Amino acid sequence: MFECNLKPLQRVYESFFDEEKKAFTYKTAIRVVLDKIFGIGEAEARKIFAKSKMFVVNERTQTEAYQKLKFYEFLELLGRVADYAMNKDIQTNLEYEDYLAMTIDIMLS
Repeated sequence: MFECNLKPLQRVYESFFDEEKKAFTYKTAIRVVLDKIFGIGEAEARKIFAKSKMFVVNERTQTEAYQKLKFYEFLELLGRVADYAMNKDIQTNLEYEDYLAMTIDIMLS
């Protein structure tokens, strides 16, 4: 699913770069998840961000590294948003792939 949308998703990822840091930052990620994906509160958005990050040895001394999402972490974030939506919406018969497709569609719109 990601492979066929890789270039458009790369453009979306880069369009949200923080001008000062030239990166997709924590604040941007939280704002994008809250603004674009309906129904995710700020606390849950923070958890999704944290779970999307690759391991940082010491987030106190490596704050800047922890505050930025690399492209593959952005893709992980989208996957985790889809998983959150699927688990929250237990009344449908949709599969994870359906939620991932919807999440990607929302991000590309």
